Amino acid sequence: GEEVPGSAEARRELDLTDLELDTRPFFTALLRHEITDLARGPGASIDLTVRTYDPALRLPVGPQRATLYLSPGRRRLTVPFRLSPVRPGVFEGRVRLDLAAARLPVHGFEGLRHPVLRLRHQGRVHTGILLAPLRFPALTARVPYHAGTTPHRVTVEPEGHNPGRLQVHWQPVGTTATLLHPAARRLSTPRTRRAARLAANILH
Repeated sequence: GEEVPGSAEARRELDLTDLELDTRPFFTALLRHEITDLARGPGASIDLTVRTYDPALRLPVGPQRATLYLSPGRRRLTVPFRLSPVRPGVFEGRVRLDLAAARLPVHGFEGLRHPVLRLRHQGRVHTGILLAPLRFPALTARVPYHAGTTPHRVTVEPEGHNPGRLQVHWQPVGTTATLLHPAARRLSTPRTRRAARLAANILH
């Protein structure tokens, strides 16, 4: 509410002392990362406006170096950006997430992944989820064939509940995906991955 409760009993319900907001380890700090705007960028990229809430003022005053991580395959996609102070305890920044830059397995990837945001402070790391309002529309793009990997249809959308995370769904598409994806997923060894890459190059 907008006012502090009048009774002592009601005020005790709002007591956050047990949460140790200003003394708990930084990796468990109660930072909240929300996407306030999501827009389609060029190709298979999306432009995100991210707002970080720091109610205990654990982050120092001034711009913060942040990193967005997304791991649809063994190699994670890393996107650095800056969070600028808006007011005490609130930071905001913009970042472009190019989904075509994600390194996928040769046999393709089908499934969901959730981007996370990482901050560093005094040698310590905090990793948190990205929350996305339900009002955001789903955005779909086609990631073309590249580096021996089958094309994919990629959809970015909020989870189906509020608050929910931003989620990215990959789905292999095309003739190459139909032929290679089931077998290569079952027989994913260095030798079969090389064979799948060669076959993909021939079929493309």
